[in-house]
Amino acid sequence: MTAAIATGEPPERASGPHPAPATASDPNGLVLRVLAAMSTGERVLMRLQDGSEHVGRIVPRTVDGLVLDTGKVVAMAELRTIMTAPPELPKRDKRDRRLAACAHTFGYGSHCLTKSRCWSTTFTALRQAREDHARATARQRQPGAAPAR
Repeated sequence: MTAAIATGEPPERASGPHPAPATASDPNGLVLRVLAAMSTGERVLMRLQDGSEHVGRIVPRTVDGLVLDTGKVVAMAELRTIMTAPPELPKRDKRDRRLAACAHTFGYGSHCLTKSRCWSTTFTALRQAREDHARATARQRQPGAAPAR
């Protein structure tokens, strides 16, 4: 945590060990962990007694409990565990051109042959054409067979 303060990085991106999770079995440790998260602006994962989870930064501490930056108010009595939250995934840049190479296929319904009935063919027609071709070549291979149409 102190490495994050010294480098100016957000706490979740700082290298090094994160503080250990604090549990309701040690109420003093729980309060100290809350204070540490508040002082560094760390994103925390809170598990409540009912099993629900909330992720966010603790903004103020009130008489009723803790207020997260998401607006959720969590009572200290309901808190079972508090720990460092997993890192947020970076937001995707909308100007990213990696998908431009295959953008022409986005109108297709999972297969290149099913884009549109008026511009494409059906699998049934392709199957029928393949069967007709296989029959015609089989007839040509047989000695004395009638020529294919």
